[in-house]
Amino acid sequence: MCEAFEHEFHAAKMECERLQNLFNDVCWYNFETQCRNWQRPWPASWPNSEIELHGVSITMYRRNGRDREVGHFPVYYSGRVHDAPPLPPQVLLTEMKLAADYLEKCRVQCSAPHDWAPGGCKYNELLQTTKVPTELHKKCERAVGAMELISKRIADGDRYGNRRARRKERRAVGRQAEARA
Repeated sequence: MCEAFEHEFHAAKMECERLQNLFNDVCWYNFETQCRNWQRPWPASWPNSEIELHGVSITMYRRNGRDREVGHFPVYYSGRVHDAPPLPPQVLLTEMKLAADYLEKCRVQCSAPHDWAPGGCKYNELLQTTKVPTELHKKCERAVGAMELISKRIADGDRYGNRRARRKERRAVGRQAEARA
């Protein structure tokens, strides 16, 4: 089970690295397409210079018990800088954020079998935050109930205790009167 999580984590990490490399290329491409319109004193890029941007497509498959990857690098644009269409890096930033979130989820899942097993940190945290009917919790509930009852009696001025004491006194006085008679 842990191996499957680690395999998924490794694949997610590779995807993040590929997206980072592609992002670097997209930033350079975006810089070239933006600086073609700069005004003085900044130099504009040469309008007839060539620029080329390749995409990345990785296909994964399993063969003979091993995972294989085949990369394809389709051309996004190849031509003169003057004619190049703009490509804002925000498009790729969204993909990078999603990939980073998934990578973090995979990292958490790698330790999940140990964290959620009895005695693990997440398991103990769950026990503390939920009411699981175990013997220990039942004893704790009884103790808390008794403590609340005692606190209530003290706060009420021990009305119930005074009544009992008066009742005992009356009974004692009654018995003494009967004994005399």
